[in-house]
Amino acid sequence: MKHLTIALTLALAANVADAKNSLLYRLDINTVSATSYEVVQRPGGGISGIWCAAADHAIKTLGIDRGRIYVERALGPSLTSPGKKGVVFSTRPVPAEASGSSSVRSAGANLRVGHAIQFCRDKTATDR
Repeated sequence: MKHLTIALTLALAANVADAKNSLLYRLDINTVSATSYEVVQRPGGGISGIWCAAADHAIKTLGIDRGRIYVERALGPSLTSPGKKGVVFSTRPVPAEASGSSSVRSAGANLRVGHAIQFCRDKTATDR
């Protein structure tokens, strides 16, 4: 019984740590299609939070921890949250206006998931 209690405590602690990381910027993420999702920007939010949320979603929800995520639709009026701004990301390559860039203002901009998730770690480091 003691071992079961320890195992449950460790599992709960891991879930709490995951939740903190996935909520770093507290951005809404809405499904657009089977391969696309929108990260809705918060007022005053920057591109670091958008890339962090996009990578976090790719890893934790879609199970994609390798490869790239692409800006399918640049920062502009949200498709899923009227009155807000958002960026639509895709797990599939899209025609490029820009490439290998952290800009969210051009369709086709893309980063490796492992690079984009670093924006989450940067936030964690500055909050300590």
